[in-house]
Amino acid sequence: MPVTVCAFLTAFSGIVYEFALAQSLSVLLGNSMLQYALTIGLFLAAMGAGAFAVSRDEPRGERRLLRLQVLLAVLAPAGFIALWAAAFELPRAGVWVAAGTLVSGVGYLTGAELPLLMNFRHHARLRVLAADYFGMLAAAIAFPLFLLPRLGIFGSFLLASALNACVAQVFAGGLPRHLRIFLWILPVALILMLIKEESIRQWLSHHVTSA
Repeated sequence: MPVTVCAFLTAFSGIVYEFALAQSLSVLLGNSMLQYALTIGLFLAAMGAGAFAVSRDEPRGERRLLRLQVLLAVLAPAGFIALWAAAFELPRAGVWVAAGTLVSGVGYLTGAELPLLMNFRHHARLRVLAADYFGMLAAAIAFPLFLLPRLGIFGSFLLASALNACVAQVFAGGLPRHLRIFLWILPVALILMLIKEESIRQWLSHHVTSA
């Protein structure tokens, strides 16, 4: 998979995370415009912090990219589930603190992706940057028109995580066999969760509200 394709997919996933979190807060707290503005602003600030933390000549950038993809694929959906579970127990301010923590964490990890990818292709940095922009555009179109109506918020989140898990395969060369097996299982598990998204959502809703 070319680095430009990785840049497109990671940017697509990042924007889907951003919009899914903003939509979640709109549902949980109301006032859609405020929730979208605050979520996007905080997400962009966290992306800036993540990008700033990457040095120009990052050693072992391939391994760091791999870790980023795995962290996003695992922690993002887990954090999303925890946020919705906490929303039934916490006051409004507590929900925003929990959401802000998740937004900042996902934004930080997302922000570190592009500089690392650009370091891989010094001679084609502009192509990588362009692919990133096109990935964001694709997500901005796909989320309201296709993902949200057909997959829902949680399903969209799972799709973004599955894409991160697929990108992780690109940087898995040289890993021990058991880690490579884990990296193959991860996207399959996320896709299966996506297929069973409605059942998972109903199960979580039942157990959280009855707790």
